[in-house]
Amino acid sequence: VTTLMLENDLETACLNWLSDLDYECLTGDDVSAGGSHGARRKYLEVVLRPRLHEALDRLNPSLPSSALEAAVQKIASYGSQSLVDGNREMYEWIRNGVPVEVEDAEGHKTILRARVIDFEQTDANDFLAVQQFTVHGEKIRRPDIVVFVNGLPLVVFELKNPADLNADIEDAYNQIQTYQNDIEQLFIYNLLNIISDGTVARYGSLTADYGHYSPWRLIDDEKAPEGMLELEVLTRGLMNPKTLLHFLKGFVLFMTQDGAPSIKIIAQWHQYHGVL
Repeated sequence: VTTLMLENDLETACLNWLSDLDYECLTGDDVSAGGSHGARRKYLEVVLRPRLHEALDRLNPSLPSSALEAAVQKIASYGSQSLVDGNREMYEWIRNGVPVEVEDAEGHKTILRARVIDFEQTDANDFLAVQQFTVHGEKIRRPDIVVFVNGLPLVVFELKNPADLNADIEDAYNQIQTYQNDIEQLFIYNLLNIISDGTVARYGSLTADYGHYSPWRLIDDEKAPEGMLELEVLTRGLMNPKTLLHFLKGFVLFMTQDGAPSIKIIAQWHQYHGVL
């Protein structure tokens, strides 16, 4: 990898690795409001409703269409006073299904769960990476790459230009914090964030401080070869669809202590590897 690699080269490299993992790769224009894919109506929206609806339809064949519509609406229009508490509830829905009310022929109402992700059959899900995804919030922001599973934005990549001596990985971390303030709605669904300056690559939860962002060392659940670029290891390893869903289901914890704000803890690579 040349030391003259630029930020857009990093984005292209990441998208190529994601494509190798069978992600569909699109540009922000493709999924813009009024874009060619009809993915969303407004730049305020961060959930790609058509993709979410298709996934729920596919994963919940026994639920009536009214319940699926309600589930899509409940997820896509979700709001919370607290980003972390909202992320916690949304995580529970993504992991265990969205509660929806279903009425039978006799008029009896029951609460059932609409599955959002198929954790058993990885291929039953829709994996998408979007480059330069524009979101309107407190300000207009455009994360470098956003990864969607079944239309939900689960991972945000922030990459810094390796040739810029004034921009390093800590700047990428600070940019993520800015996004969390300015386009908070994007992070309601967030599993983790990835930051890199081309040399160093780290991932962390939405409450992690810079010091708690971690490297990833595994590809296909084995130690990555020596000398491989950290960002390639993180992308090919953790973003592998099967690994990502396994991580999402079993390696996330929310904690609250002594009335302090909740924190979100996600496993480091050796913790994940230790329980495989």
